[in-house]
Amino acid sequence: MKPKLTIDEQLRHLESKGIVFNICEKSKAEVFLQNNNYFFRIKSYTKNYDKNSYKKYINLDFAYLIEFSTLDLYLRRLILSYSLDIEHSLKLILLQHFNTNQKENGYEIVKSFLKQNPNVNDQISKKKTSASFIQNLLNKYSDIPLWTLIEILSFGDFLRFYKFYFKAYPAEHFYDTYHQMAFCVRILRNASAHNNCMLNTLRIPYNDNFKPNKQVQSYIKKLNLLSEKTRKHIFNSPLLHDCLVTLVLFNRICTSQAIKNARKKDLLSFFKRCKKYKNYFEKENYFTSRFQAMTKICLKLIEY
Repeated sequence: MKPKLTIDEQLRHLESKGIVFNICEKSKAEVFLQNNNYFFRIKSYTKNYDKNSYKKYINLDFAYLIEFSTLDLYLRRLILSYSLDIEHSLKLILLQHFNTNQKENGYEIVKSFLKQNPNVNDQISKKKTSASFIQNLLNKYSDIPLWTLIEILSFGDFLRFYKFYFKAYPAEHFYDTYHQMAFCVRILRNASAHNNCMLNTLRIPYNDNFKPNKQVQSYIKKLNLLSEKTRKHIFNSPLLHDCLVTLVLFNRICTSQAIKNARKKDLLSFFKRCKKYKNYFEKENYFTSRFQAMTKICLKLIEY
C-alpha cells in the first residue's frame, strides 16, 4: 500500500523522481497543491514523459504538470459543449425520422425497448420517486411515449435506444454511420462529465482494445493534410481519434449555423490557450508534432 503523504512529502517525492521546480518554485507548487489541484491528478500527467536509465523523469518541471492540468480542464469543457450539441442533433434526427414513420405510434417501440432493457426500465422507475427535473414529466405517463423517453435517458441509454429504433426501422445513413461515431463521443463525454483526466493518456492509451473508425480515417486521409505516418500517430491515440470523431460527427449532423459558429469560437479559443506556454513543450516533439497535426485537421474541419 502506498503511504499517505503530506504536501511537503509529496513535493519531495516528485523531486526524487527527477521533477524540478525551476519555473514553478516549491513554495508556489505547495500553494497550488493546497488550493488548485491535488497530488494524484497532477502526478498522473507524468505518464506523458520519458525516464532516463535511473528512472528519473527527463526535462520535467512542475510547471509543465500544472499546464497539462489546466489544458485538460479547458478540453473537458470544450468536449462537453460539443457532446451536448451532438446529443441534441441526434435526437432531432431520430424525431424527424419518427415523424414521417407511419408504422410507429411512439409507444410500441418504447415498450419493446424497455422490455428488452429492464435495467433502463428500473432506472426510470427510480427517477419517478427521486427528486429531479424529470420527476413530474415521468409521473404524467403510465406508458412513456418516444418523445418523452429521449428526454429522460442518459446519453449512453439514448444511444442504445437510437440503435434499437433504427434496427427496427432500418435507415443505414442514420443508424450505422452516426451510431458508431457517437459511441466515441460518449466515451469522451463521460470522462469530461466525471471530471476525469484525459491529457494524461497521450503516451499511454486509455483503451487497449481500441479500433479507429474507418470512415473517419478515410475522410481525414482525403483531406490530404498529413503524411501517412502522421495520420497513423493520430489514429493510434484513442484520445486524439475520439476528439476528431467528435468534430467530424458534429459537422455532419449539426444544422444550426449559430451553434457551429459558437463551437468554432470555442475551439479557436482552446487552441490559442494551448499556445500560451508553448515553450514548455518545445523540446518534446511527441507533443508538438501531434498538436500541429490536430490543429491542421481541426482548422480545416471548421471551415464549413
